[in-house]
Amino acid sequence: MNIPEELFQLIKSLDKNEKRYFRLQAGFQEGEKSYLKLFDALDSMKEYEEEVLQKKLKGQKFLKQLPVVRHYLRDMIMHSLRNFNTGASVELKLKDMLKDVEVLFRKRLYGQCEKAIEKGKAMAAKYERFIDLQYFLRWEFKLMKGTQYQYKKEEGIFEFIRASETAIDHYKNQLASDLLASRILLKTFQQGLVRSDEDRRFFDNLISAPLLSAEENAFSFHAKMNYYMSHGTYNLVKRDMEGTYLGGKGLVELMERYPHQAEDDSSAHVTALNNLVVALIGLRRYDEVPGYIEKMKRIKTSSERSRNDIYFLAINHEIHMNYVTGDFGDGLKQVPSILEKLDAQKPNASNKRYETHTRYNLACMLIAAGDHSAAAKQLRRIINAGDADPRSEMHAAARILQLIVHAELGKRDLLPYIVRSTYRYFFKRNRLYKFENIVMAFIRNKVPKIRRDNELVEAYRNLKEELDPLLQDEFEAKAFEYFDYISWMESKIEGKSFAEIIRGKLKGEKGN
Repeated sequence: MNIPEELFQLIKSLDKNEKRYFRLQAGFQEGEKSYLKLFDALDSMKEYEEEVLQKKLKGQKFLKQLPVVRHYLRDMIMHSLRNFNTGASVELKLKDMLKDVEVLFRKRLYGQCEKAIEKGKAMAAKYERFIDLQYFLRWEFKLMKGTQYQYKKEEGIFEFIRASETAIDHYKNQLASDLLASRILLKTFQQGLVRSDEDRRFFDNLISAPLLSAEENAFSFHAKMNYYMSHGTYNLVKRDMEGTYLGGKGLVELMERYPHQAEDDSSAHVTALNNLVVALIGLRRYDEVPGYIEKMKRIKTSSERSRNDIYFLAINHEIHMNYVTGDFGDGLKQVPSILEKLDAQKPNASNKRYETHTRYNLACMLIAAGDHSAAAKQLRRIINAGDADPRSEMHAAARILQLIVHAELGKRDLLPYIVRSTYRYFFKRNRLYKFENIVMAFIRNKVPKIRRDNELVEAYRNLKEELDPLLQDEFEAKAFEYFDYISWMESKIEGKSFAEIIRGKLKGEKGN
């Protein structure tokens, strides 16, 4: 990405309060404000196009020096953001406190400097910001030398060394847990559920690391958070929902034990509740889900982005609940407003992930509700996003659902092309398993030949007989987690709606 596009994305990332503050700061400057004209021109564009920008700026004197104005505008935006976000998080507060320490030291106001250091050390220790704590300790040592060790004893120096060593040890522990958790999450985001022995060995090797063997091996809140998140994710990709539940419950309880950490890092609190809801849905403990979704919605945050994250996580769980319970009323009513919210999203990796997840869940609900045309639109948006989409496992699942939707819509002339395209997609990514091969063969060879109702019933009965054994295969069974293929086939065989099948099963479970 080049500098002009990066500047455009930076401007588009600003919320309305940040834009207002930027304009307010610009108002304090006198003289020509070429950078503000450039800002307005870029802010008015939906997509970055150099030719469109040149037309918008036609006749402006600074056009010949556009690269210089671009750099100046970026510097001004970043300066404005730094001022706007002062004190917005513990990290930013600590950075400002370190600046205060340095200023007071340079002015040789050593008494005030010492008080500032102690205040900073206390906050860094409380929130376990070990790198910042190390900086404050270094200033403490520098202050001791600067005041020629007045009022200090040798034991004070040893205390300083011990405190510094402890901070370093805790940071190393946290860093090691970050590495393990990040490797687990990276593999999960890029691939999804375990579908081979190689995948299982990868996750087993990471989760068996001594640092993840027990919570007490994690020295800090963040390391403990990595412990529970890693175990929850590990069990999720294996579809051990009881293990996923224990990991999610442990994470939520950790947040409740450290409310100041949860308040400072609302995204971690949201993640904890999200993981627990995923587990409860997987365990079909549906009655417990709404309470945790409401808890998620009640998390307080001053960030527009965090509120956006909470909205999409909550709405995704609500859509999924509509789908798995066969109760589509509320979900279908919300579709227009959800799509409007999706289309208004700013382009970034986080929003892209939520968009994929939301459109996929909408497609599943719409298929179950019988609106295959609307489902096809959502699946097409996911597939057209291309491989830049970070949720590759949902990208793959969307392609299988696209085949099913086109078969349901009777678009038989398009099926050979779509099957070939889908096959190439899976083949290139080495993701062709038995499930995908069976479904693609069915769509390509059987669906076009179905002419009568009895042929349809027989075809889907044969398909179900082929797919049923895969439910007993540890790896092949994972494909059924992305869509209720069994209920879909049973609806064809029994001549009932998808929703009737789902509700019938749920009623049977409650009866037992």
